[in-house]
Amino acid sequence: MIYLFDEYIDRGNEDEAQEKANIGRTPCTTRTPLVPMVNGSVVRSSDKLAIKTASPQSQKRFIEAFDIYSEAVVQQAANRDHKHIHSIQEYIEVRRQTIGAWPVFALIELDMNLPDEAVHHSAIEQLSVLAVEMIWVANVVARGDDNHNIITSVMLEKRPTFKGL
Repeated sequence: MIYLFDEYIDRGNEDEAQEKANIGRTPCTTRTPLVPMVNGSVVRSSDKLAIKTASPQSQKRFIEAFDIYSEAVVQQAANRDHKHIHSIQEYIEVRRQTIGAWPVFALIELDMNLPDEAVHHSAIEQLSVLAVEMIWVANVVARGDDNHNIITSVMLEKRPTFKGL
C-alpha cells in the first residue's frame, strides 16, 4: 500500500497528493465520488488484514509513521508544484520522511507486540536512522525528479565546477 501510494503521489500535484493522503488516513470511511475506488479498496483491504494480527501498540506506531510520511509527501508535491529546491540539509531531512521506510518498519513489527520502550530504545532508533539513510541514498540513483534529489540540491547550494570535463 505504501509504495502504491507513493506512485500516485509522485505523479500528482499538491491537491491530488492531499486527496490520496486522506484516503490513507481514513481507510474505513465511505468513499466519495472524488476518491478513486482502487486506492480506497487497497487501503481498506490492507487495513483489515493488518488489524487481524497487529497489536494495538504496533497499529498506533504504524498510523503515526504513515501520518508523518503522508504529510511529508504532500509537502513534497507542494514543493514540486512551486519548483522549490531544498538546501542539502533540508533535502536530507525531507527525504528521511518521504522515502517511506518508517511506515514499512512499523509494518514489519505489526505481529510482534513490541513495547514502546523496545522500539524507542536509543540503539534501535540509531540503527533505524542509519537504515533509512542507506535506503534514501541508494534511491538517489533511481530518482527521476529533477527538483527533488540530492544532486540538484548540491549543485544549487555548492555550485561546483567541473574543470576538465
